[in-house]
Amino acid sequence: MSAGAGGLASEALARVREFREAVRLLHADPSEVRALADRRLAAVVEAARTVEPYRSLWASLGEIRTVKDLTRLPITERAHLQDAPIESRLTCPPDGLVWQSTSGSTAAFLTTAWSREEDRSIQVQVWRQFMAQGIPLDARRLDIEFRPPREPAELRVGGEVLRVSMPKSPTVAARIIRSEGVEVLMGMPSELLELSDLLGSAPMRGLVTFGEVRSAPDAEALREAYGVRPMDWYASGEIMLIAWECPSGRGYHVNADSVVVEVVDRDGRPSPPGERGEVVVTALNNRTTPIVRYRIGDIGVLLVDPCPCGITLPLMGPIEGRSPDWIVGPGGRRISPFRVVLGVLLGGEVVNTVRRYRITQRAVDDFLVEVVWKSGRREDMVGRLAPALSWVLQWPVRVECRDVPELPGGGSRKFRQVVSLVKRAGGAQSS
Repeated sequence: MSAGAGGLASEALARVREFREAVRLLHADPSEVRALADRRLAAVVEAARTVEPYRSLWASLGEIRTVKDLTRLPITERAHLQDAPIESRLTCPPDGLVWQSTSGSTAAFLTTAWSREEDRSIQVQVWRQFMAQGIPLDARRLDIEFRPPREPAELRVGGEVLRVSMPKSPTVAARIIRSEGVEVLMGMPSELLELSDLLGSAPMRGLVTFGEVRSAPDAEALREAYGVRPMDWYASGEIMLIAWECPSGRGYHVNADSVVVEVVDRDGRPSPPGERGEVVVTALNNRTTPIVRYRIGDIGVLLVDPCPCGITLPLMGPIEGRSPDWIVGPGGRRISPFRVVLGVLLGGEVVNTVRRYRITQRAVDDFLVEVVWKSGRREDMVGRLAPALSWVLQWPVRVECRDVPELPGGGSRKFRQVVSLVKRAGGAQSS
């Protein structure tokens, strides 16, 4: 056996061992999971003290030993992480890391990184959630994300033709689903619903939603379109997997072995179980770019009653928030708003150039993009907005890009980064 083959075999065995242990923890005594979380938290906090923003935020704070001690730490805001260069947030050299930049679906970008071992633990959590939700592990699965991978495209900008990469279209995804016999789909509810308009009847063995609030009408529409009950995941680009919908319908099981979920009031004090509040999250599986007591921008509630399914991981209720506005096309066609966020239109370079933005559809063919720049307006990026948006939507549009000093933070609810003022046929609002 070659050295390379031996390394792959060792990696596969490690993944199998981790998966078996993760599955065992589904039914473990809650005290065992809490003790594991305490040990992992201690390691994360120790790592966080060596880097920004925590080196500055915690300069005068004492030792944190257990999850119960977390309330002694200040809450981390997105701005704290954005203002710290990624180099100052890393606890190790950058070589060989797995990088993740949020797409800007919350209108503000953030980059995080994991070691290979940490990334493997995240993948193990993915497989555990599939199994627990009854998603067939051997089924052909497709992640419906109209961002990566991207395809070559030509955009005419300022009289010149630019050859760039743009996200794959729903038409391409529909062709893959039909030709490859896909049996499980994963994606944002709005993207899956948009895709169902193209697919027509497309029965699936499994359906997973994530990335946006899924309303009860959306869940029913997805069930009708794909012939299977959708199972929701609560996750974020910064933290990754947080909780997942239990098939029993009683709530969402928190991955308490890899994340700490707190619910706090407006003053940052713990909300009693059963009462709504702002969600604050600590990642226990990331010591590379630690994220501790991070206000994620969602409204949630922790539940106390045990789940009748027999899984002992704690429960939380569905995340609350506003359903996103649909972009409305000619004839009332609906397009997921997440296909027009700046990370989709302009690619990864916006992470270092745009602090915050809002896109408003003023008419079917007219858009306003308000941008808070990090260090001055980028005319080359502004020039690509209208051609890129026209390419994604498949009809010509006008775009006004307006520089603004600030945009509202959104308070206790996530900022609405895509707004449509256009009504669909019949007078219905686009959302």
